[in-house]
Amino acid sequence: MKTLFLFICVVLVVLVVTGSDALSCAPCWNHRFPPRKRICPKLPKTCERARKPCGCCPVCAGKVGDRCGIFQARCEKGLTCRSQSGPPSPLGASTIRFRFFRRGICRKP
Repeated sequence: MKTLFLFICVVLVVLVVTGSDALSCAPCWNHRFPPRKRICPKLPKTCERARKPCGCCPVCAGKVGDRCGIFQARCEKGLTCRSQSGPPSPLGASTIRFRFFRRGICRKP
């Protein structure tokens, strides 16, 4: 019974931590006033269009140094999402954290 409770607590913590960024998606439609209109913000003409995982509104793709990951838009063409550099942590914890949460910085390969 104690193991089941601990398992449920761990699952809830993981869901809250990973889901908090996903809640940042803007609503796609204004449902209050017909006809339904998209309420996505306008993008500058200089940005490369991409989508966040919620997918309803276009956003600018990440430039060099921008945050990237599973809850952010992809990096611009020619860039990759890499783990943030920093002092190496014991047992490669930063690499494990990057692979699990996929949070990093857009960089040139």
